[in-house]
Amino acid sequence: MMHIITRSTLVALSTLAIAAAPRPAEAATPNYAVEANAGTSMMPGSGYTYSGYLAGQVAVDVVNDPPALQWIHNLNQVLFSDAAAHSWAEIGSIAAHAYSLAERVQATNFPPGVKSTTMGRFVDRIHVVSDTLPNGTPVTLTFRHDLSVDSEGWGLNDGSAGCSLQVAGSSSSVSWSVLEGVVTAGPSSKLLEVKTTVGSTLSVSARLDVWARASFFVPGPRYNGELAVDASCATPLVGVSGDVRVEAESGVDYSVL
Repeated sequence: MMHIITRSTLVALSTLAIAAAPRPAEAATPNYAVEANAGTSMMPGSGYTYSGYLAGQVAVDVVNDPPALQWIHNLNQVLFSDAAAHSWAEIGSIAAHAYSLAERVQATNFPPGVKSTTMGRFVDRIHVVSDTLPNGTPVTLTFRHDLSVDSEGWGLNDGSAGCSLQVAGSSSSVSWSVLEGVVTAGPSSKLLEVKTTVGSTLSVSARLDVWARASFFVPGPRYNGELAVDASCATPLVGVSGDVRVEAESGVDYSVL
């Protein structure tokens, strides 16, 4: 706030005091964050929602859900479609919902289909601490990397869900997919072992990407489709070697996820 002083001598003294006063220290940027996006495409009203990179926050929730509607494609082709995308990202776990529906009403030519997409991501830093072991002692941290998927659909549909986990220089990925209504890869779980030492600070990040597409037409001919995908990815710490604990800068306890 600026104070206006009318006497010239006081103005001069105030100016000198302000010049001499030390500047306040800038707050450090937090080392944990979340971000998410949700998008729909290939139908009227579709669009994109993005939370931005939210440093210092532990959760975010974004949605893009245009109304289901009957619409005209290419002057006189009548179609019906619906789509929704929803992404939830929290430190340690991410979830998403993607839904697409494509149906012809009266049409002989078509756009490719209706698609929904999501992305959720978190980043964090953890400290490896021990009350009995000296700094530099080798230890192993074991994270479990779980992808869970529920899906329901019929007709012409495609989609996938994939989650990646990285802890310092170690990484892993798990995935699920469906092609023309047939599941081609199921959800899975992996263990990620991280070799480190007491006293170290490690970066942790995970990302979940999900999409679902319903098509109006494929040669054959075959018409119409629908797909709903609900996916989640959790990254719990399931094991440590020795008398060690992990302290996250976000405050999240990875051992109870």
